Amino acid sequence: MPRDQPNVLCIIADDLGWRDIGSYGSSFYETPNIDAFSRDGIQFTDAYASAPVCSPTRASVMSGKYPACVSITNWIAGEERGNFSRPSTTIDCRTRRQRSPRRSPMPDTGPFTWGSGISGGRAELQP
Repeated sequence: MPRDQPNVLCIIADDLGWRDIGSYGSSFYETPNIDAFSRDGIQFTDAYASAPVCSPTRASVMSGKYPACVSITNWIAGEERGNFSRPSTTIDCRTRRQRSPRRSPMPDTGPFTWGSGISGGRAELQP
């Protein structure tokens, strides 16, 4: 039976080069499960990184805005050793769709997991 809506899996990893996965040409790293997803689905080959380091890129993906628009343009430094409190930087994502001039290509169709801790409509950015 054909599906009415597509399933989308977006994998974001720090320090992963575009050819570090077998399905994109790596002969060094073994990534059989990701390679199977690639064979059975669609490969994403054209991308734009909004920043060369992880914190601004995460902020951009989680908010739908350029890093400069959320005032995160460099990596967020970790806390000193022994201090295990959470970073205080947060982005309010609740009204992003209301402020966006374009309709999102990904309407609210089901559960989404971002992996960096979305709780109560606020995305907590962590280094």
